[in-house]
Amino acid sequence: IDSSARQKKSPFGFLIYARTPTNKDQCDKFGGVLVLDECFEFVSGEMNFGDAQTECSKRGGHIWIPRLDSPLLFNILFRVIPEAAAATKETLWVGIKTDSGSIPYDIFGKDVSEKFLIKLRPLSANKCISFNFEKGAFYPMDRSCTETLQFLCEYSLGTGGNTEE
Repeated sequence: IDSSARQKKSPFGFLIYARTPTNKDQCDKFGGVLVLDECFEFVSGEMNFGDAQTECSKRGGHIWIPRLDSPLLFNILFRVIPEAAAATKETLWVGIKTDSGSIPYDIFGKDVSEKFLIKLRPLSANKCISFNFEKGAFYPMDRSCTETLQFLCEYSLGTGGNTEE
């Protein structure tokens, strides 16, 4: 019997097995790809930052917020989703912006300056962040939020998709 199955008894005393959706099932529902138990979808259309976030929200997720503490995820992600690695302009929006004081925060409003302190070079105020990977290394770039870039949507599994981590 499938390990993701739950059992319960019918009114007639028979055992009924109900399969619990797996992370892969949930990710497939979003049209995404499962990478290290996280779900991602490459969106090939170029959009400005706000429209990209709106598009991901409509799909049930949010713009990918990279975890710089997990470099393995970067490598696997771009092998499993080759379209992302071949993005036009060799850069993708990520779910980070700067405020008027150049402090980076994610799309949920969390200050990520400590988390990204070593990785981010000095940033300009009121910009959106993209990751450029043209030289095989990921490095953040601050850009006008009105520029158009491709992006990844990220989906939270087991919670309906569009939630904070």
